[in-house]
Amino acid sequence: MIEALKSIPQVRKIDIGFNLRKGSTDYDLGMYSEFDSQEALNIYRDHPDHVKVGEFMKLTVEDRKVVDWE
Repeated sequence: MIEALKSIPQVRKIDIGFNLRKGSTDYDLGMYSEFDSQEALNIYRDHPDHVKVGEFMKLTVEDRKVVDWE
């Protein structure tokens, strides 16, 4: 499901990977993405595939962190 995010047209770059470390303070999965503009990010954020991943994560993850910067 998360791999489908790569096909969203507004995504310039996206890297998804599992953490190699298994410490008690480590996260299991990381994702880095790039967009050409704030508008492209907003379209991505509302895309049905992204919304679907978000809904799944709400049901399955213990914690998550999100950072958007320019």
